[in-house]
Amino acid sequence: MKVVLTRKLADSMDGIDVAAHHVGDVLDLTAAEAELLVAEHWATPERRRERGETPAVERRRTNLPPDGGDVGNGLERAS
Repeated sequence: MKVVLTRKLADSMDGIDVAAHHVGDVLDLTAAEAELLVAEHWATPERRRERGETPAVERRRTNLPPDGGDVGNGLERAS
């Protein structure tokens, strides 16, 4: 089962070695390992990419809004 690592506070979390991984990486784990990381809020299920959406972690990294549209230059004024 694939999950996206959303937090990493150690190289081993709940007995699962994540030393070689970074936040935002997709991990292919056994169902039990994946469910444990999701339950502990260390990861989220990797469902978004199957539907063609950009995961929130990538949107934050690339500064894209949730709909993937234009972010502008950030200098616009609210009226």
